[in-house]
Amino acid sequence: MAEADGLADHPGRDSRSAIRAYHTVSFDGCSSLKTPDTARNRAWLGSPGHSGYPLLELMTLVETGTRALFGAVFGPTGEGETGYARRLALGVAPVQ
Repeated sequence: MAEADGLADHPGRDSRSAIRAYHTVSFDGCSSLKTPDTARNRAWLGSPGHSGYPLLELMTLVETGTRALFGAVFGPTGEGETGYARRLALGVAPVQ
């Protein structure tokens, strides 16, 4: 099956980590990371809202087969997971 799907094109690689010239990746985000309620954090992350603390959003990009971390970004929750995922995706290069 690996040969039919093109997964065997990359000897020595985990067959779940690439299909032809493409990495198989997964994004995962978390927008509930509370930070200390300081003036500096409020200026950067915005108003604490309902949580009582300014919230930090974290987005990671990992290769699914090897679980290698390709990148991570974090910042205010206002940008949203889609914006952070777009920034991470720009750094992924084709499989060599």
